[in-house]
Amino acid sequence: MKYNRFQELDMMRGFAACWVVGVHFWYFNFLPPFFGYSNFFEYAKVVGPASTIAKFFPLPFNSVGNIVFDLVNIFFLLGYQGVHIFFILSGFGLAYSRILKPDESWINFMRKKISGSTLPTGYF
Repeated sequence: MKYNRFQELDMMRGFAACWVVGVHFWYFNFLPPFFGYSNFFEYAKVVGPASTIAKFFPLPFNSVGNIVFDLVNIFFLLGYQGVHIFFILSGFGLAYSRILKPDESWINFMRKKISGSTLPTGYF
C-alpha cells in the first residue's frame, strides 16, 4: 500500500520545531546580555513578572534597528505557538494514518506507534 506524504505539513512541523528552539535561544542566550544582565535568572527576576506591552516593544521606535529588534522580539515572544502547531499537525498525522488502516485493531495500531515499528521516516 502506498502512503501519501504531505511535504507541506512536514515543512510546517519543521518550522514549528525551529520556532520553539529559536524562542528558547532568544530568551536564554540573547536577551539577558543584550539588556545588560549576566544570566537569564537575573533577567527573569526583573523582567519576568512584567506583562505589559513593553515586553513586545522593549525599545522605542526611533531607529530602524529598534523597529527590527522589536519585530524579531514579537516573533520570538509568540514562539510558544509553535508547540500548538506541532501538536495539531502530529495529531492529524496520527489520525490520518489510522484512517488508512481501518481493518487494523486499535491495540495493534497503538502498539506499532509506541514501539516505533511504523512507516519509514517522513511518512504519517
